[in-house]
Amino acid sequence: MTKNNFDLLRHVFAFVVVWHHFNVLTGYRVSFIPFEIINSDVAVKGFFVISGLLIWISAINTKYWQAFFIKRAFRIYPALIFILLISSLVSLIYFDEPVDDVLRYFSWNSVFLSFKGKCISDMFDTNVLCAVNGSLWTLKLEVAYYMFIGIIMFCFKKWAYSLVVTFTILSFILESSLLLAPKSYSSLVSIVENQIPFKFYYFGLGVIFYNYHEQISSRTLLWLLLISFLGWYILSVEFIFLPLFVISLVFLLAFRLRSVNFSKHGDLSYGMYIFHFPVIQFMVSEKLFLGVWFIDFILSIGIVLALSKLSWCFIESESILWARKLTSKVGVK
Repeated sequence: MTKNNFDLLRHVFAFVVVWHHFNVLTGYRVSFIPFEIINSDVAVKGFFVISGLLIWISAINTKYWQAFFIKRAFRIYPALIFILLISSLVSLIYFDEPVDDVLRYFSWNSVFLSFKGKCISDMFDTNVLCAVNGSLWTLKLEVAYYMFIGIIMFCFKKWAYSLVVTFTILSFILESSLLLAPKSYSSLVSIVENQIPFKFYYFGLGVIFYNYHEQISSRTLLWLLLISFLGWYILSVEFIFLPLFVISLVFLLAFRLRSVNFSKHGDLSYGMYIFHFPVIQFMVSEKLFLGVWFIDFILSIGIVLALSKLSWCFIESESILWARKLTSKVGVK
């Protein structure tokens, strides 16, 4: 793959999500125009687009299905288990929460079913939200996509791309159909709209656009970005315009700008994404903030970055090395 800015983009998107949750959980509601445009919704969907194409490329370049799934598991799981363990221990020892509730939280979240275990008893009941880690809901979508790509690539390789295109179209039609749902079904819509069948098309668009992005000029991408921005942000029409905005933004920044060697600092984006929510929740609960938003944000992001760096150095990078050692033995008789 040609030089790109995916590492930088992932960190920017993670930062946007941290900013959004900081505002929601602290109640500051600080307005910052760039993050009103590239907001948390755009950031999360941008993550999906990037994951879509990177996992696709990984599957293409992996000879054995065992190696593919080992690499995926070792990338996402160790840091997740770490933050779940820390959150569970803090709830048990510091907050003295019931063991059953803590085990329920840990168990559901460790199998990517965060919606079954959002809160731990009354631990954060006085906060704006009781959720211990409200960012984890996207992981089940990521894992479902890993499974899908692994199955079609190693079982139906000849038709893999066609299957991605087909399911992308079906997913877009599914989410579009929610616009026609009566208001009386709004509670049901809010439950299903963030499930993989309704969001798969963002992953799929990453694959499709990657296959053709070299044939699409920078000028065309820029026009797509401007038109979709007008339709989505100015006219408030999400249908078609929001997906186009996200995809054109990602590919413009990733492939059309001069590449920045951001990976030399390590990949802190995953750690930022999964650590920030419980950190902010704890600080709000224990009244550790000073009441000045920019000082409190600097304090929050500083702690999150420190934890993310430690996670990268001692958990994530080590897990990647272990995965490489294991996958090097796959296929060796």
